[in-house]
Order: sequence, then structure tokens, then C-alpha cells
Amino acid sequence: NNKGFTMVELLVAMAIMGLLIIMAFPTIRAIQTNNTKTKYKEYGTSAISATKIYTDSYAEDLFDDEQDNEFKVVYFDELVRKDLIKDINISDSTCITESSVTVVKYKDDYSYCLHLVCKSRNSRTGDSPLYEENNRRGNCSKFTQRRINYIYDTTISKDAVDGDENYTVLNPSRLGFNFNANHDVFVKWNTKRDGTGKTYNPGDKLDKIEGDVDLYAITRKWEYYLHLNKGIADSGTISDNPHRCEYGKDCIIPDNKYTKVGYTFDGWSDGTNKYTNKDNVKTKIGNNIPRDGYAVYLTATFKIKSCTVTYSPNGGKFNSHANDTVQTVNYGSYFGDATDGMRNALGGHYNATKTGYHLEEATAWTDGSKTFDQRKRYLAQDVCDLSVKSNTTTLNANWKISTYKCAAGKYLPKNQTTCSDCVSGYYCPGGEWRLSTTANQGIYNCPSGYGNSDAGSSQNTQCYMNVSAGYYVKTAKASAATACQTGYQSGNHKVYYGNTSSCTIRTFLVTIKKQEGIDKVKIDNTESENTLTKTVNYGTEIEINITGIKDYFQWVGWSDNITTKSRKITVKSNITLTAQARKNELTLKLYANGGTLQANKVAACPESIGSPCDSVCDLKKNEPGCTGNTTGLVYISHSVYDGTNFSTHGLRDHQDRVGGTLYMTRPDKTATEYWIIGKKSSTNAADKINENHKKNTSRLFVWKEIDKTENPDGTYLNKYKKGDVTIKLYAEWQ
Repeated sequence: NNKGFTMVELLVAMAIMGLLIIMAFPTIRAIQTNNTKTKYKEYGTSAISATKIYTDSYAEDLFDDEQDNEFKVVYFDELVRKDLIKDINISDSTCITESSVTVVKYKDDYSYCLHLVCKSRNSRTGDSPLYEENNRRGNCSKFTQRRINYIYDTTISKDAVDGDENYTVLNPSRLGFNFNANHDVFVKWNTKRDGTGKTYNPGDKLDKIEGDVDLYAITRKWEYYLHLNKGIADSGTISDNPHRCEYGKDCIIPDNKYTKVGYTFDGWSDGTNKYTNKDNVKTKIGNNIPRDGYAVYLTATFKIKSCTVTYSPNGGKFNSHANDTVQTVNYGSYFGDATDGMRNALGGHYNATKTGYHLEEATAWTDGSKTFDQRKRYLAQDVCDLSVKSNTTTLNANWKISTYKCAAGKYLPKNQTTCSDCVSGYYCPGGEWRLSTTANQGIYNCPSGYGNSDAGSSQNTQCYMNVSAGYYVKTAKASAATACQTGYQSGNHKVYYGNTSSCTIRTFLVTIKKQEGIDKVKIDNTESENTLTKTVNYGTEIEINITGIKDYFQWVGWSDNITTKSRKITVKSNITLTAQARKNELTLKLYANGGTLQANKVAACPESIGSPCDSVCDLKKNEPGCTGNTTGLVYISHSVYDGTNFSTHGLRDHQDRVGGTLYMTRPDKTATEYWIIGKKSSTNAADKINENHKKNTSRLFVWKEIDKTENPDGTYLNKYKKGDVTIKLYAEWQ
């Protein structure tokens, strides 16, 4: 019969199958649960067996032969460390952290009491276990089970028994508390939450246990320190430096005591943010520190003081300036210049007029309390009061009442009130209010060899001769000028009849800088941690030097290629020199030690070592003379130390940049597990670099970066502090 099922028959059959599956599901689930419980029980049984082995091996350390009734709690993590058990092989389960076996010795009989606690690997502290079992058979029943409760933000309990006098207080690192999450630092355990009870440190023995014991974690908040650097300040000390602050609390920067002459304090800077004096850094710094003991460096900043002068015509007017004129000069700089004084300052008196008045150069300007000579120049601090901060002042034209006044190039004839043009051969400076001594001529009659073509200049009231730069006149009425001697100088100027002008010695600036690694630079008896300058006369002999080289650095020499630290220089020009240092260099060399390097397996190319076939790089580039294989030196790199780690050279993982993975073979031997420092073979574990340098196969070597943790006795780092160090690593074959 070829007729199939009808649709109704098919649906009925499927419904029956579904009911059968639903009826069978609880049974399957129960079987799975029973299987899991069976695994937990079997794991507990294996833990007891492991504890028996542990007890046999360490019985002399665990129990006193003279005592008949003793016990010892053995935690699973101790059994794991002794490689007697591993964690349970159930996905997402762990039974290590809170499980233990209590070993009870009664005379010569041992009883083993299991306390098995298994939790999810992703569970948080305090979550219920997936499985828990307490087995107190045999002599275990003679001891009352107690709990040692370690309490922080939650509670973690450990097994103990009444009468135990040897319970060791645990280190919080074994309990999984996350103090950093709350910015806390563990200090001690205490039997009272407020710390007024009995104190225990990790490793202490707990008093005889007579009931459950609560141990509270006593903590403190993270601390950080403000290091207050003086920057360009030249004096002052802050006693509370570095200043200690606590996370979450106000932190006030100590009152600034640093000062610099001619400058005002402008706040603190961390390189990104600015802070005022006595600023509260809780929000910007304190709430963002990454760890306990964090150091924050703040540098004092300063703003140069300035003097702002307003020149006022004081009832007159400036011929070239309709309004008051303002000029600002910084501390240590001048109003006016060395040649013309304040004559060319804005609003110079030759530009100021007032009908019926004149200005006398010696008292041309006044601030109300003192006068200023227009022929001189004045430092900013001599014009304004800059003792505290930048300041302003007004200089008023100091007018004198005139009887008569003539313009430049004119004079007042005797007994006349109208000015006339200056006669040739006479000097008429202008501004003259006296009656002329010689009618129809001028104020002064110039001697032979002197001119008066600048009549009207306010520099002097006499005739002059021109003197070029670098020349001077020896006597009054000199008809020619004489050159200044070597090392002396003079500017373009006019020598007036009756006066002489002398040359002045030339001065030069010596600037000494330093690079990182140099403690201080020195000129003669003056030294500094920063750039040092000194102004000296022509021909002066000075001595420059450095004081101190920091660890991990070495002296290179001066920037003019002189390597002598202390040297004397005769100054004949401006000098700028830099004291140079460089970081000590760690050189790492790897030797195949008879092995053969397979060049086609090299992942990356290190720097060139020397002649062809000496390096991995030469092989990779197919240098002339290379056959494709090499022995001996197979890798070289250089690195420097930043105080924590070496820079990114040295041993590397697999395909990671320089070095890469090197494949080596030796037909007659296989590789051992280690590269050895400084020798070709060693059985001393102290000579081995690190377990991470083990080979993966007989041909593949994995090299990792060397850092200070791989040289715990400090041998190479101590040498490296004072100079370059070379470490040779050899493949050891067997």
C-alpha cells in the first residue's frame, strides 16, 4: 500500500513525541545535577587524599610529637601551591579560595574534616556558593567549628576550630578585597570596627580561638603629595614641601614664599592647569589621582613688574602728539637710552611748548615729588615704585617762566624782544630766554675747527666736532680724533668745545647652559641648576665647570667639542656653551654559540652589526658574501633606562618589531631552556634571566624585553648607574 500518513495522523504523532520529551526532561536535568554533585564530592575526596600526602610530607612542621591532641587547618590554596591538587574541572566553577581540610591528630590517629565551598568564577564577594559540604567525621567531632570573619565592604569567612592557638591572620591580598576601588589603603586588622579593639597584622598568630572572631580592616584614604618647585625664583623657602594631602578632602596649596626680584608671583602651574596662591586642588587634582603616594609637581610662575609712565604737557602741548603719551618699561629696563637719555622718550621736551614758558633739561620732568634730568636715562624701578607690584605714574612737563624765548637757529639781539636768524659761525640752540651778549650775531662764537650746523639741538650750548664710532678726542679744542685701544669702544657722538670724550671698555655676555643629566653649571664661584650668565669685560679670564653627573648619565663634553670639565677662557666676544651629557647605554648581544640561524625565518631586521654575514640584517638583505646561514653574533641592540624600564629595544615577543622570532638549529644538539647571561653554560638558577625566555620547541626561541625585575640583585643596574653596560646572552646547547 503506497498511501502515506494523513495530516491529522502526522500531527497526532508529533504531539505524542513532544509529550514524551517533556516527561523525560526533569529526569535528564536530575541526572545532570547528580553528575555535577558527584564531581564535587569526588573533588572533595581527592582534596582529602592530597591533604594526607601533605600531612605525611610536613608532619614534623605541623604537629608536636609530644602532644596527643592537635589540629591544623590546611587551605586548598596551600595544596595548589604545593602542586598536590588543581582547581575543579567544572566550567565556571572554582573551589580554591574558601575551601579547607582540618587535620586532627589524636595520639597517632589522623582525622580529616572537609569544608568544601565552590563558587562561580564570576561571583562577587558574599555570593552564595554553587556547592558546599562539611564533613566532620572521626575525631573532627571533638572540635567545634568556628569562623574567622574578615570584614571590609563585605565579609569573607575562613574556617577555624575552638582552642586553636596557631591560627595565622591572613594578608588581605589573599581575600580578594578591592581597597583601591574605594581609594583606601589597608593598615591593619582590629577586633572592633572603630579600631579600639585588639590589633593584628597579617602573619600574626590569633589569640586562642573561643568562638567566631570578627576582624575589621582598618584603612586610610589614598595620600598624594604636592611638590612645590621654585621655578625661576631666586629666593624663598616653603617649609611644608612636599605638602601631604588626602583623597576626598580639601587640599590647600601652602602659602607661596618664593620670590624673584623685579617679578610678582603669578600662581602655580602643573604644565596644564594654573592655580592661585592657597588654591584648593581637591577637585582638579585630589579627586583624580591614580594611586596612593602619587606625586604632583607644581611650579611657581612669575610675571615681570612694569612701570607705565604717562607724559603730560601740563598745560602746554606736544608738537607731534595732541594728547598725553604713554610708555611702559619692564623692571630692569630703561626709560631713554645711553646716548640721548630721555630726550627721545615720547614727549621729549623739544617737542613740548607752552607760551611764555620753557623747560630746563636738568629738571624737565617731575612726578610731583622728584624731578628727572632729560639728559639721563632711568631704570623702571627708579621711576615707579615696584617694590610690591607693577605700577603707574605721571611725569608732568616742569615748566619755568620765560622772559624771552627764541626758536632753534635764532637768537635774541641785545636789548631786543624779537628773535633774529643765527649768524654764520655762531651757535644758536634755541629756547633762549636771555638777552644776547653780542648784538646781531648769536649766543656762542664757535672756535676754529668746530661747527654749529646742528644749531637748535638741546644737547649742549656749545659748538661741536664730529667723532666717529671707535674714536675719541684727547684734549679740548682737538682738531682730530684718536682710535680707541683694543677692547674699548665708543659710539658716534659729538664732542663739544671745552669737553673731551673717552672710550669705555667693551663688555661681553657669557652664557653657560646644561643638558639633562648635569647637576649644575658653574662660572668662577657662581653655580646654578639652570642656565647661568655673566657679563665680563674684554680680556677677562673666567673658569667654567660642572658639579655632578646624575646616575645613569655620563659626561660628553662642551658644545665646542672640548671634553675637559673645568676650563679657563679669556673672553674677547660673546660666548655660549652647553655642558653635554648622554644616558648610559645598555648593549644587548645574542650569540648562537655554534648554532645556525635560518635567515629566511627572521621576522624583522635589527640594526647593522658590522661586516657581511655578521647580522640578521645582513642575511635578510642578502649582503655580498652571505651564504644564507650565520653563526656567532646574531642580534645586537642598544637601549637606555628611564628610571623604571629600558626603552623599546632588547628581547622581543614573536613578530613584535626589532628582533622578532629567530629560528636556530644545531645538527648535533638541541637547545636548553634558557639564554645565559655572560657565559656559555651554567646550572646556577641565579644566572638564568627569566622563565619567560624558555624555548617553545627545539628550534624556536621567544625573547622578551629585559627590565630591572630580571636582574633582582642589581648587578647590572648598579654598574649601569655609572657607565655603559654590555650583556651577552648565549644559546646553551646539550
